[in-house]
Amino acid sequence: MSRLLAPVWQWWDGRTLRERRMLTGMLVILGLTAAWLLVVQPALAWSEAAADRRVQARSDREIVRAAAARLRVNAGPDAPRITDLGAVAQVSAATFGLTLDTSMDAAGGLGFRASKASTASVFAWLQDMKTRHGIEATTLSIVENADATLEVEGGLAAAR
Repeated sequence: MSRLLAPVWQWWDGRTLRERRMLTGMLVILGLTAAWLLVVQPALAWSEAAADRRVQARSDREIVRAAAARLRVNAGPDAPRITDLGAVAQVSAATFGLTLDTSMDAAGGLGFRASKASTASVFAWLQDMKTRHGIEATTLSIVENADATLEVEGGLAAAR
């Protein structure tokens, strides 16, 4: 082993003190960069992906629980029909980072209001409501705030 390293040590001894320090610094930077790219970045990406999957799983769990509760209540022929439109909207909105104020109307629709919402999250939430849950916006009023966020009011109802 020392026979293999002898030329390296001989080359190292031939460098000046300044060159040795610069080479040592370069190797340290190279090692830190390699550690960042090979260890830290993949770990951060894995952690973020796991957090996203956890949020989606919680959302799906709440939707399943709401549906199961609806099935239990609607099990009998004379059981009153309930709607969990509000619960579905709240859970779905939370996955997109929205906070909703909701109220049910007499026709079974859901009124909602979101303050200081980003454009992307509002429209992604509305698309999710339509594609995953079959719930569409019946009315929609959007006002842009001075800080480029949106003030959104509207109504939701099950698609026909």
